[in-house]
Amino acid sequence: MGSRIEQRGKKGTWWYVGFYNGRVYRESLKTTSRPAAEREQRLRDVRYSDPSTRPPKKLNPKVADFWASYEAWARENRRSRTVETQRRFWEVLVQFTGAERMNEIRRGDFERLKTARKRLGTHGWSEQTVNNALKDYQAIWNRGIREGWISGGNPVIDVERFTITTRKPTFHTREALERLVEVAEGMHNRDLSWAILLMGYAGLRRNEMASLRWEHMDFTEQAPVIKIRDSYDFRVKTAEERDIPMHRRIFEALYPHRKDDGYILGGGRRSAGKHRYRYDPQRSLREALDLAGLPKDDPFQRLRRTFGSILVQQGVSIFKVARWMGHSVRVCERHYAGLLQHDPDIDLI
Repeated sequence: MGSRIEQRGKKGTWWYVGFYNGRVYRESLKTTSRPAAEREQRLRDVRYSDPSTRPPKKLNPKVADFWASYEAWARENRRSRTVETQRRFWEVLVQFTGAERMNEIRRGDFERLKTARKRLGTHGWSEQTVNNALKDYQAIWNRGIREGWISGGNPVIDVERFTITTRKPTFHTREALERLVEVAEGMHNRDLSWAILLMGYAGLRRNEMASLRWEHMDFTEQAPVIKIRDSYDFRVKTAEERDIPMHRRIFEALYPHRKDDGYILGGGRRSAGKHRYRYDPQRSLREALDLAGLPKDDPFQRLRRTFGSILVQQGVSIFKVARWMGHSVRVCERHYAGLLQHDPDIDLI
């Protein structure tokens, strides 16, 4: 038998955590005072040392109480980015199930959730995101069981993950990209023109493009750079901040309009209402693609992939392309390895 006490939050209630026969039991001590909690711990140690005394039952906490306990632990033991990601996944799960207590969330809820999120299309989750969410849910449950916050088995373990669908990447040719820029300029839509340049000539993700700020643009003429950085309302995907050499087309378009700070696109707008992105030119981009005679499916990712595919076909190192795009080399190879030309270095062996 052994025990410890722990506090929920910096000034929260102290809890008694007892260990009996390899199992963990938790009990609120109903005090925020550490000395009082230590006294209660000693009393319970004596009480539960008697074989005739049954230890407290495992809890079936309210969903909100469990998450508060888990988040307090996670902020001490996990990276802040991981905690933020798990919190977003958790909010989706709670809203979807409407559960009040932890044992109300069953395996079937996760099966329905993964299907529902995938069916939402562009406003839902990709297969990979669903798998990432299930991995986080499973880890959260494992921690809850291990620490005695919840009882029973882990309902996520047997939930089947998606087999990631590998599709041949789609992209525009260099000539098509230049034609699209010309069409956007002819529409006299400066934000759209800049958005196309930032995705097609810098490989920015949709949210990176929408949230880019002037203070992250280094217009040093000898070596201008686009700095993808976290800001108060934007977090870089995969938590990897990066620098991208600024293409001359981007430099020539943006330099005359440079400012000290603020969003580059969408003026001072901080929100796009119900939409996911702060600035979302989807309608105008599709119109430009239509006028240019180019495919309109997956318009944002197709522009980003155009950046990577053109560079790889021109012989730029896939390692360099991966770094500029914020990809892992493995992901970049999966997308673009088929575009690699013959490399004479193979004959050096």
